[in-house]
Amino acid sequence: MKRYDVIVIGGGPAGSFISKLLAGEGFSVLLVEKKRYPGENIHCAEGLSSASIEGILRIKDRWVSVELKGAEINSPSKGFTVLYPGVGWILDRRIFDRDLFLGAVQSGAECLTGVAANSIEEYSDGERVVRTTAGSFRSPLVVGADGVPGFVGRETGLLKPFTLKEFHQTYQCLAYTGIDDQIAHFYVGRSIAPGGYAWVFPKGDGFSNVGIGIDRSLTRRSAKVYFEQFVKNYINSFRPISCSGSAVPTTVNRRLVGEGVALVGDGGRLTDPFSGGGIAHALISSYMLYTKIKEHGICNRALKAYEKEWNRTYGRNNNWGWRAKMVLRELDDNTIERIVEFGIKNYHRKVIDEIKVYDIIKSLIREYPDLMKPGLRLLRGRYDL
Repeated sequence: MKRYDVIVIGGGPAGSFISKLLAGEGFSVLLVEKKRYPGENIHCAEGLSSASIEGILRIKDRWVSVELKGAEINSPSKGFTVLYPGVGWILDRRIFDRDLFLGAVQSGAECLTGVAANSIEEYSDGERVVRTTAGSFRSPLVVGADGVPGFVGRETGLLKPFTLKEFHQTYQCLAYTGIDDQIAHFYVGRSIAPGGYAWVFPKGDGFSNVGIGIDRSLTRRSAKVYFEQFVKNYINSFRPISCSGSAVPTTVNRRLVGEGVALVGDGGRLTDPFSGGGIAHALISSYMLYTKIKEHGICNRALKAYEKEWNRTYGRNNNWGWRAKMVLRELDDNTIERIVEFGIKNYHRKVIDEIKVYDIIKSLIREYPDLMKPGLRLLRGRYDL
C-alpha cells in the first residue's frame, strides 16, 4: 500500500491549490479527482472579487472572461448601478480549474482522475487508509476538498446532513443574452428568488451566466421554476447553451478538522452563507491550511491551528453572512423596493473604491427607522470591517 504525506480528495480549486502549495514544499501529495478531467460540469456563477484573494493568488488573463467594472442591484421593479472599477472578474472556470490542477502536477503532486474515493479507514499510528476505485493508499493527513457532496466530511463524522435552511437550491444556464456591459446584475425579491437572488454575469461577446438561488425552506417550487419565470420577466434575449441545477451550502460550519483529517472549500461548507460565493473561500481556506502545515508540519497541532484561525477570521464573516441571509429571507418585496430606492438616491452611477457595509447599514437605518431591528443584527460580527 503506497504511502503519501497528504492525500487530497477533490481536484477543484481548493484541492488543486493546496496540492500545488504542499507539493511545492516537498511533501508527497496524492490528488484524487472523480471527474475524468478537471473543469468539467462546473456548477458556479464564476464570479470572484479581487480584494478577497489579494496576496494569495495572482489571476492570469487567460482565466478571465470579463473584468467587472461594477454591479447593478435590482428589486422586482427598479434598480441602481454602482461603478467599482477593478472589483473583480467573471472567470472561465474550465480554464481556471484545469490550470490549477496542472499546476499541482507541475509542483510534484501525483494525480488520479476518473477515480472515486469509497471509504476512509483508520490505520496504525494515527494514519488513515483511503480506499478508491483505483486502489488503496495511506497517509497521516486526508484533505477533504470534494465540494458540496462532502464525502470526506461525512465519512469522518465532521459533517452532518443538510437541513433545508442550510443550503440554497440553484439553477443556471450559460446563454446568449446580448448583454456585454462588464456589470454584474443581481435581482432580489421574494417574488423573484425567495431567500436568495437571481443573477446575470456577463461572459463576453453577448454571453452570460444566468442563474438563481432560492431557500427551499420558504417555497415548494423548485429553483428551475423560479428561473424560468425570471428569464421570462427580466431577460429580453435568451438563447440557452447548457443548463444545470445544483446546491450551494449557505450555513456555518466550525468543525473543520479531526484526527488526520481537514476540510477546505465547499468540502467543509465554507461558502459565504449570504452570497453563496465559494471560489475565494476555497482558495483562502487551502492557503490557510498550507501555512499552518508549513509552520508546524503534518500534525494535529497544525490542523487545530488552521481550524482556530479560520473560525477567528473568515468564520466570523460567515457568521455575519448567516445573519444577513436570515434577515434577507424575512424581507418582503415592499421592503426590498424601499432599500433599492435608497440605493438609487445615494449610489446610482457613483464611482466607489471600497464597499463600506456598516456605513451603508447605518445610513439605511437613519433613512428608514422601521428597519432598525434587522439593521442592528447586521452591525456586528465581521472581522474584516
